[in-house]
Amino acid sequence: MREAERTRRVAELIRRELSGLLAREVDDRRMRMVSITGVGVSKDLKQAVVHVSAMEEGADPAEIEKALNGAAKYLRYLLGRQLEMKSTPALRFCYDHSIRRGMEMSQLIDSLVGEGGAKNGARRA
Repeated sequence: MREAERTRRVAELIRRELSGLLAREVDDRRMRMVSITGVGVSKDLKQAVVHVSAMEEGADPAEIEKALNGAAKYLRYLLGRQLEMKSTPALRFCYDHSIRRGMEMSQLIDSLVGEGGAKNGARRA
């Protein structure tokens, strides 16, 4: 139980610090609208999977993932300077498609509700 609590706290700490580092230290136009949606840390605290998403329309998930994984060692170094841990987990970035899918589903539902409302309104008239 304590181990799960510890990994959760480390994951949250990494998420918070890494968000700041991405905003301050990464000078790449592709990363302007990138947000960290979650962090998963292995039980031994040696690996961290960082889930990211981009709010910018037309952002290329593969390009974002490749750029972040290319900078992973540098970000790990910077993160290690910020955190007070014996060792800093290796970082692996994965694009989180759930936000984009959620937006698409919401738009689909809105369009279906709009069509239904138009049909129901026409019947009442």
